Amino acid sequence: MRRPVRVGPEPCRLSAAASVRGAAHQRSGMPNQDAFGLFPAPGLGDGLLVALADGHGSAKSFRSETGSRLAVQAAQAVLGALLEPGCERPEPSALRDMAEARFPREIVREWRRLVDEDLAARPIDDGEWERLCSREGASARRTVEENPYHAYGATLLAALLLGNLHLYLQIGDGDIVAVGADGAAWRPVPGDARLLANATTSLARKDAWRDFRRAHALPPSLPALLLLATDGYANSFAEDAGFLQVASDIHAMVARGKWAEVATGLEGWLTDASSQGSGDDVTAAVVAQAGPWPRRSRRPALWLHFRCKCPTNRV
Repeated sequence: MRRPVRVGPEPCRLSAAASVRGAAHQRSGMPNQDAFGLFPAPGLGDGLLVALADGHGSAKSFRSETGSRLAVQAAQAVLGALLEPGCERPEPSALRDMAEARFPREIVREWRRLVDEDLAARPIDDGEWERLCSREGASARRTVEENPYHAYGATLLAALLLGNLHLYLQIGDGDIVAVGADGAAWRPVPGDARLLANATTSLARKDAWRDFRRAHALPPSLPALLLLATDGYANSFAEDAGFLQVASDIHAMVARGKWAEVATGLEGWLTDASSQGSGDDVTAAVVAQAGPWPRRSRRPALWLHFRCKCPTNRV
Protein backbone atom coordinates (compact mmCIF):
# COMPACT_ATOMS: atom_id res chain seq x y z
CA MET A 1 0.00 0.00 0.00
CA ARG A 2 1.30 3.43 -0.90
CA ARG A 3 1.74 5.95 1.85
CA PRO A 4 -0.34 9.13 1.62
CA VAL A 5 1.04 12.19 -0.11
CA ARG A 6 1.60 15.18 2.17
CA VAL A 7 0.90 18.49 0.47
CA GLY A 8 0.38 22.04 1.59
CA PRO A 9 1.23 25.70 1.07
CA GLU A 10 3.12 27.80 3.57
CA PRO A 11 3.76 31.53 3.54
CA CYS A 12 5.86 31.95 0.35
CA ARG A 13 6.62 28.20 0.43
CA LEU A 14 5.17 25.08 -1.16
CA SER A 15 5.89 21.57 0.07
CA ALA A 16 4.97 18.03 -0.84
CA ALA A 17 6.31 14.55 -0.09
CA ALA A 18 5.51 10.96 -1.01
CA SER A 19 6.90 7.47 -0.51
CA VAL A 20 6.33 4.33 -2.57
CA ARG A 21 7.16 0.71 -1.92
CA GLY A 22 9.84 -0.48 -4.29
CA ALA A 23 8.97 -2.73 -7.20
CA ALA A 24 11.55 -5.27 -6.04
CA HIS A 25 10.14 -5.13 -2.51
CA GLN A 26 6.67 -5.81 -3.82
CA ARG A 27 7.90 -8.89 -5.68
CA SER A 28 9.79 -10.22 -2.65
CA GLY A 29 7.15 -9.31 -0.06
CA MET A 30 9.41 -6.80 1.74
CA PRO A 31 7.82 -3.70 3.25
CA ASN A 32 8.57 -0.09 2.40
CA GLN A 33 11.60 0.62 4.57
CA ASP A 34 11.60 4.38 3.93
CA ALA A 35 9.96 7.04 6.09
CA PHE A 36 9.41 10.79 5.83
CA GLY A 37 7.98 13.72 7.71
CA LEU A 38 7.13 17.38 7.11
CA PHE A 39 7.00 19.44 10.31
CA PRO A 40 4.97 21.31 11.28
CA ALA A 41 1.94 20.22 9.29
CA PRO A 42 2.10 21.85 5.84
CA GLY A 43 0.52 25.26 5.83
CA LEU A 44 1.39 26.10 9.43
CA GLY A 45 4.21 28.28 10.70
CA ASP A 46 7.02 30.19 9.03
CA GLY A 47 9.58 27.39 9.31
CA LEU A 48 9.76 23.87 7.97
CA LEU A 49 11.62 20.66 8.76
CA VAL A 50 11.83 17.95 6.11
CA ALA A 51 13.18 14.57 7.21
CA LEU A 52 13.64 11.42 5.10
CA ALA A 53 15.05 8.11 6.30
CA ASP A 54 15.96 4.93 4.44
CA GLY A 55 16.14 1.62 6.26
CA HIS A 56 18.96 -0.69 5.18
CA GLY A 57 18.11 -3.66 3.03
CA SER A 58 20.74 -5.99 4.48
CA ALA A 59 19.66 -9.13 6.33
CA LYS A 60 20.97 -7.96 9.69
CA SER A 61 18.85 -4.78 9.50
CA PHE A 62 15.63 -6.77 9.74
CA ARG A 63 13.82 -4.03 11.67
CA SER A 64 14.94 -1.16 9.48
CA GLU A 65 11.35 -0.27 8.58
CA THR A 66 10.95 0.70 12.24
CA GLY A 67 14.45 2.20 12.36
CA SER A 68 13.69 4.65 9.56
CA ARG A 69 10.46 5.74 11.20
CA LEU A 70 12.29 6.32 14.47
CA ALA A 71 14.99 8.30 12.63
CA VAL A 72 12.36 10.73 11.38
CA GLN A 73 10.96 10.99 14.91
CA ALA A 74 14.45 11.70 16.27
CA ALA A 75 15.00 14.48 13.74
CA GLN A 76 11.65 15.97 14.66
CA ALA A 77 12.44 15.86 18.38
CA VAL A 78 15.83 17.56 17.99
CA LEU A 79 15.45 19.91 15.03
CA GLY A 80 11.70 20.40 15.19
CA ALA A 81 12.06 21.98 18.62
CA LEU A 82 13.22 25.15 16.85
CA LEU A 83 9.84 25.34 15.12
CA GLU A 84 7.82 25.35 18.34
CA PRO A 85 5.75 28.50 18.95
CA GLY A 86 7.63 30.90 21.18
CA CYS A 87 10.99 29.22 20.63
CA GLU A 88 13.78 31.78 20.47
CA ARG A 89 15.71 30.98 17.33
CA PRO A 90 19.50 31.28 17.43
CA GLU A 91 21.44 33.60 15.19
CA PRO A 92 22.72 31.95 11.98
CA SER A 93 26.27 31.67 13.30
CA ALA A 94 25.08 30.03 16.52
CA LEU A 95 22.82 27.66 14.58
CA ARG A 96 25.71 26.59 12.39
CA ASP A 97 27.76 25.87 15.51
CA MET A 98 24.88 23.79 16.88
CA ALA A 99 24.77 21.81 13.64
CA GLU A 100 28.47 21.09 14.03
CA ALA A 101 28.65 20.28 17.72
CA ARG A 102 25.17 19.41 18.99
CA PHE A 103 22.58 18.27 16.51
CA PRO A 104 24.26 15.09 15.19
CA ARG A 105 24.98 13.84 18.71
CA GLU A 106 21.45 14.63 19.88
CA ILE A 107 19.80 13.00 16.88
CA VAL A 108 21.81 9.80 17.32
CA ARG A 109 21.15 9.81 21.06
CA GLU A 110 17.40 10.28 20.54
CA TRP A 111 17.26 7.61 17.83
CA ARG A 112 19.00 5.11 20.07
CA ARG A 113 16.67 5.95 22.95
CA LEU A 114 13.68 5.25 20.71
CA VAL A 115 15.25 2.01 19.49
CA ASP A 116 15.90 0.94 23.08
CA GLU A 117 12.24 1.55 23.89
CA ASP A 118 11.16 -0.54 20.93
CA LEU A 119 13.52 -3.37 21.86
CA ALA A 120 12.21 -3.35 25.43
CA ALA A 121 8.65 -3.58 24.15
CA ARG A 122 9.47 -6.10 21.38
CA PRO A 123 12.56 -8.20 22.13
CA ILE A 124 14.07 -9.91 19.10
CA ASP A 125 12.31 -13.25 18.84
CA ASP A 126 13.48 -16.70 17.78
CA GLY A 127 11.92 -16.36 14.34
CA GLU A 128 13.89 -13.22 13.60
CA TRP A 129 17.13 -14.84 14.74
CA GLU A 130 16.44 -17.93 12.64
CA ARG A 131 15.75 -15.91 9.51
CA LEU A 132 18.92 -13.91 10.02
CA CYS A 133 21.09 -16.98 10.53
CA SER A 134 19.59 -18.74 7.52
CA ARG A 135 20.46 -15.78 5.32
CA GLU A 136 23.88 -14.74 6.65
CA GLY A 137 24.99 -17.31 9.19
CA ALA A 138 25.71 -17.32 12.92
CA SER A 139 28.28 -14.53 12.63
CA ALA A 140 25.52 -12.10 11.62
CA ARG A 141 23.63 -12.96 14.79
CA ARG A 142 26.72 -12.24 16.88
CA THR A 143 27.08 -8.86 15.13
CA VAL A 144 23.52 -7.88 16.03
CA GLU A 145 23.80 -9.24 19.57
CA GLU A 146 26.88 -7.07 20.09
CA ASN A 147 25.19 -4.02 18.55
CA PRO A 148 21.39 -4.43 18.34
CA TYR A 149 21.10 -1.05 16.62
CA HIS A 150 22.16 -2.85 13.44
CA ALA A 151 18.71 -4.43 13.34
CA TYR A 152 17.22 -0.94 12.97
CA GLY A 153 19.89 0.55 10.69
CA ALA A 154 18.86 3.59 8.68
CA THR A 155 20.15 6.70 6.96
CA LEU A 156 18.77 10.21 7.44
CA LEU A 157 18.35 13.38 5.38
CA ALA A 158 17.09 16.58 7.02
CA ALA A 159 16.53 20.13 5.84
CA LEU A 160 15.62 22.79 8.40
CA LEU A 161 14.27 26.00 6.89
CA LEU A 162 14.12 28.93 9.28
CA GLY A 163 13.31 32.21 7.58
CA ASN A 164 16.41 33.20 5.62
CA LEU A 165 18.53 30.27 6.83
CA HIS A 166 18.60 26.74 5.49
CA LEU A 167 20.40 24.00 7.41
CA TYR A 168 21.06 20.60 5.82
CA LEU A 169 22.15 17.44 7.67
CA GLN A 170 22.83 14.02 6.19
CA ILE A 171 24.15 10.64 7.28
CA GLY A 172 24.44 7.91 4.69
CA ASP A 173 23.32 7.89 1.08
CA GLY A 174 20.42 9.73 -0.51
CA ASP A 175 20.36 13.21 -1.98
CA ILE A 176 19.66 16.80 -1.05
CA VAL A 177 19.48 18.80 -4.28
CA ALA A 178 19.17 22.58 -4.46
CA VAL A 179 18.00 24.51 -7.51
CA GLY A 180 18.73 28.18 -8.12
CA ALA A 181 16.39 30.69 -9.72
CA ASP A 182 18.18 30.05 -13.02
CA GLY A 183 17.28 26.35 -12.92
CA ALA A 184 20.79 25.09 -12.17
CA ALA A 185 20.84 22.13 -9.75
CA TRP A 186 23.57 21.11 -7.31
CA ARG A 187 24.13 19.15 -4.11
CA PRO A 188 24.94 21.53 -1.23
CA VAL A 189 26.03 18.80 1.19
CA PRO A 190 29.61 17.49 0.77
CA GLY A 191 29.96 13.97 -0.55
CA ASP A 192 31.36 10.98 1.33
CA ALA A 193 33.98 8.83 -0.42
CA ARG A 194 32.93 5.82 1.67
CA LEU A 195 29.54 5.61 -0.07
CA LEU A 196 30.57 3.18 -2.80
CA ALA A 197 28.31 0.65 -4.55
CA ASN A 198 25.77 -0.44 -1.93
CA ALA A 199 27.78 0.66 1.12
CA THR A 200 26.53 3.46 3.34
CA THR A 201 27.19 5.04 6.70
CA SER A 202 24.40 4.55 9.20
CA LEU A 203 22.78 5.69 12.42
CA ALA A 204 23.61 2.20 13.70
CA ARG A 205 27.36 2.68 13.49
CA LYS A 206 29.46 3.33 16.56
CA ASP A 207 30.05 7.08 16.90
CA ALA A 208 27.50 7.63 14.12
CA TRP A 209 27.37 11.34 14.93
CA ARG A 210 30.86 11.67 13.39
CA ASP A 211 29.46 10.53 10.01
CA PHE A 212 27.02 13.42 9.64
CA ARG A 213 27.70 15.87 6.82
CA ARG A 214 26.22 19.32 6.91
CA ALA A 215 25.79 22.52 4.94
CA HIS A 216 23.87 25.77 5.22
CA ALA A 217 22.58 28.49 2.92
CA LEU A 218 21.98 32.18 3.51
CA PRO A 219 20.81 35.02 1.24
CA PRO A 220 21.61 35.61 -1.54
CA SER A 221 22.44 31.92 -2.00
CA LEU A 222 19.12 30.47 -0.82
CA PRO A 223 17.84 27.98 -3.40
CA ALA A 224 14.50 28.47 -5.11
CA LEU A 225 13.70 24.77 -4.73
CA LEU A 226 14.89 21.76 -2.74
CA LEU A 227 14.51 18.10 -3.64
CA LEU A 228 15.29 15.53 -0.96
CA ALA A 229 15.25 11.88 -2.01
CA THR A 230 16.31 8.48 -0.74
CA ASP A 231 18.90 6.73 -2.89
CA GLY A 232 16.32 4.68 -4.76
CA TYR A 233 15.51 7.76 -6.83
CA ALA A 234 18.99 8.69 -8.07
CA ASN A 235 19.83 5.00 -8.58
CA SER A 236 17.01 4.82 -11.13
CA PHE A 237 18.87 7.01 -13.61
CA ALA A 238 21.51 5.94 -16.10
CA GLU A 239 23.48 9.12 -15.41
CA ASP A 240 23.64 11.49 -12.48
CA ALA A 241 22.88 14.41 -14.77
CA GLY A 242 19.50 12.87 -15.52
CA PHE A 243 18.63 12.78 -11.82
CA LEU A 244 19.72 16.37 -11.25
CA GLN A 245 17.61 17.37 -14.25
CA VAL A 246 14.54 16.14 -12.35
CA ALA A 247 15.01 18.91 -9.79
CA SER A 248 15.49 21.49 -12.52
CA ASP A 249 12.37 20.26 -14.32
CA ILE A 250 10.28 20.45 -11.17
CA HIS A 251 11.53 24.00 -10.68
CA ALA A 252 10.45 24.81 -14.25
CA MET A 253 6.99 23.41 -13.60
CA VAL A 254 6.56 25.44 -10.43
CA ALA A 255 7.79 28.56 -12.20
CA ARG A 256 5.03 28.04 -14.78
CA GLY A 257 2.41 27.87 -12.03
CA LYS A 258 2.08 24.07 -12.14
CA TRP A 259 2.66 23.30 -8.47
CA ALA A 260 -0.59 21.32 -8.28
CA GLU A 261 0.73 19.01 -11.01
CA VAL A 262 3.96 18.52 -9.06
CA ALA A 263 2.15 17.75 -5.82
CA THR A 264 -0.32 15.32 -7.38
CA GLY A 265 2.18 13.76 -9.78
CA LEU A 266 5.01 13.12 -7.34
CA GLU A 267 3.83 9.70 -6.19
CA GLY A 268 3.41 8.48 -9.76
CA TRP A 269 6.88 9.71 -10.73
CA LEU A 270 8.38 7.80 -7.82
CA THR A 271 6.47 4.66 -8.77
CA ASP A 272 7.79 4.91 -12.34
CA ALA A 273 11.32 5.45 -11.05
CA SER A 274 11.20 2.28 -8.98
CA SER A 275 9.45 0.07 -11.52
CA GLN A 276 11.57 1.19 -14.49
CA GLY A 277 14.79 1.79 -12.59
CA SER A 278 16.16 0.82 -9.19
CA GLY A 279 13.36 -1.42 -7.89
CA ASP A 280 14.08 0.10 -4.48
CA ASP A 281 11.73 2.01 -2.20
CA VAL A 282 11.66 5.63 -3.32
CA THR A 283 10.81 8.62 -1.15
CA ALA A 284 11.08 12.28 -2.08
CA ALA A 285 10.12 15.69 -0.75
CA VAL A 286 9.95 18.95 -2.70
CA VAL A 287 10.07 22.41 -1.14
CA ALA A 288 9.71 25.47 -3.36
CA GLN A 289 9.30 29.19 -3.10
CA ALA A 290 5.96 30.45 -4.29
CA GLY A 291 7.73 32.27 -7.18
CA PRO A 292 7.96 34.14 -9.39
CA TRP A 293 10.87 32.89 -11.50
CA PRO A 294 11.79 33.23 -15.18
CA ARG A 295 9.83 30.97 -17.49
CA ARG A 296 11.52 28.07 -19.22
CA SER A 297 10.15 26.48 -22.35
CA ARG A 298 11.85 23.08 -22.25
CA ARG A 299 9.46 20.21 -21.65
CA PRO A 300 10.04 18.51 -18.27
CA ALA A 301 11.63 15.07 -18.45
CA LEU A 302 10.80 13.83 -14.96
CA TRP A 303 10.47 10.17 -15.86
CA LEU A 304 13.25 9.73 -18.42
CA HIS A 305 16.61 7.91 -18.46
CA PHE A 306 15.90 5.12 -15.96
CA ARG A 307 18.26 2.21 -15.62
CA CYS A 308 17.80 -1.20 -14.06
CA LYS A 309 19.46 -1.49 -10.68
CA CYS A 310 18.24 -3.03 -7.45
CA PRO A 311 20.54 -1.84 -4.65
CA THR A 312 20.35 -2.54 -0.96
CA ASN A 313 21.80 -0.32 1.72
CA ARG A 314 24.58 -2.10 3.56
CA VAL A 315 26.78 -1.08 6.47
